[in-house]
Amino acid sequence: MWTVNFKSVMTASIVLFVWIVGGYEFYDTVMNFSTQWYWYPLALLYTIALNDLFIHICCGHALYKMDTSRIGYKILSFLGTVENGWGPITTICLIHKNHHLHSDQGNKDCSNWRNHWYNMSLLSPIGYLYQEKTEYPDAKKFFKDQQKKHKEILDDDWTFVIEEYSHWFTLLYWGLLYLIFPVFLFKIVFMGRFLMSFISPFASITGHTWLPTNYRNFDTPDTSYNNLIFYYLTLGLYPTALQNNHHGMKYSLKTGHRHCWFEFDLSVYVIRFFKYITEKKETR
Repeated sequence: MWTVNFKSVMTASIVLFVWIVGGYEFYDTVMNFSTQWYWYPLALLYTIALNDLFIHICCGHALYKMDTSRIGYKILSFLGTVENGWGPITTICLIHKNHHLHSDQGNKDCSNWRNHWYNMSLLSPIGYLYQEKTEYPDAKKFFKDQQKKHKEILDDDWTFVIEEYSHWFTLLYWGLLYLIFPVFLFKIVFMGRFLMSFISPFASITGHTWLPTNYRNFDTPDTSYNNLIFYYLTLGLYPTALQNNHHGMKYSLKTGHRHCWFEFDLSVYVIRFFKYITEKKETR
């Protein structure tokens, strides 16, 4: 299904621009690795923290009760939205559960890499212009349940505004960074987003394909696997690279997605901080 309008074309162009500039910055970092190696972990931390840890796990999985009025949420939701990656946040909240219900099972899975490889906005700008129709189990009930589960986020005016005008906010954010902190813009924002363009689909492919190095800790009714080699290439920051753990156990604020001793998960420390600055405090 084609969605061609001013915003979708502009967003696709923004992502394509990041591919080009971020790709060059990554090449420059690799070619001068001995003096620029530190940009790689910093860029990974920035993009994974926003896309996977905050948008996907904290918001999409409703890891804890979110307080959308807190400044922590407003900052993280803004930064995650102008990443133009795993978001929009409201979309993840509405549809992501379908992936866990029908993991990699044809058109029923909105994240199926075999049928929807061009659908991954992290993989290609085409994803902003064309998306295959996805099947949902009892769609009316499915979306009603998701709207109830994520009510705080879906009813939040701030979230709606930054997503509605994400293309303009992206350009504004870039412009300000270019003026006050250009190295952060190029080496972390652009390079990190370029890296995420390949991390996400690669995690989907390796996480749902049998490979000699893959293994399963849980007998889940899907095609999910853990790929430890890829996981450590992301420095233990990208817990969903342990895809079978992600589908077989709930994310724990104590261990992350670590199930075995050798699955050291650094993401849990980042998410604990996010919880501290965005959680809804219970009133007595």
